[in-house]
Amino acid sequence: MKTIPISIIIPVSKDIKIKECLNSIRDDLEIVVVLNNNPSEEVINIVRNDKRCIAIFLNTVGCNLSQALNIGVQKAKNEKIIIMNSDCVFPEGILDKIDNSLDDVDVVKARVSLLYNTFLESLVAKVRYLYNHIFNNQRNIFCPGVAFNKKIISKIGGYLFDEDMGWGEDADLSRRIHKFKLPYVFIKEEIIHLPESIFHDLKTAMKIGIGKRIRDYKDDLLFKMGVKNLFYDIVFDRKEHFRLSFKHYGLIVTMYLIVWKIFYFFGYIYAINLKKFNKT
Repeated sequence: MKTIPISIIIPVSKDIKIKECLNSIRDDLEIVVVLNNNPSEEVINIVRNDKRCIAIFLNTVGCNLSQALNIGVQKAKNEKIIIMNSDCVFPEGILDKIDNSLDDVDVVKARVSLLYNTFLESLVAKVRYLYNHIFNNQRNIFCPGVAFNKKIISKIGGYLFDEDMGWGEDADLSRRIHKFKLPYVFIKEEIIHLPESIFHDLKTAMKIGIGKRIRDYKDDLLFKMGVKNLFYDIVFDRKEHFRLSFKHYGLIVTMYLIVWKIFYFFGYIYAINLKKFNKT
């Protein structure tokens, strides 16, 4: 195996797909696995059986991806970092491409291709593709597949992932990368995301909505104004997401995108219960 000076950060709890993820890494490099949210024994054993893995146990209740990722990056020995999901796999050669690209720019984004076996999984895959590669003028730098040099932290506000948000942390990171005008590059190579259920996707939409409200609170946006903005975005398609979805995938995918945004909206409203992050 070839040695590559990159650290891969993988948060995981009970997802046994991490075995496929680790098996896809054919090179000798540091893999920092952050075991959080009461990890299962099966997952712990999978990680321990790979000698490249450095296991970090995060003894907190619930899943806070931002905290898990921040700790993983802090513990990593290398300057170059790749953020990876446990349910994704690396195609051959992509790690070399990322390593070489990070010599030229501080932020690299690999494309993500979501696999599917069923009709419902195909809806998830297509909406994820829209968010990752079409919306926001194709500028979204979302996880997984984000790679960077650690020194960017001092250039984007002094922090990597916002631990208050918990979810939607990569959207906040993407926003700050653009805000502070860091140079970045998208590579054509794709990380492969294993199939994801519609149930899990809609649950995630709600959590991202909660994270969005927390971010808005910290940006001093009143709750009522945030709700109004999201409502108008959905009803009047102010970001043209529905039009872009219909153009690329047609009516059925667009209908699912509407459902996804409604769950996201409900998550935003649910955040009113988080009194710590409340300004009405």
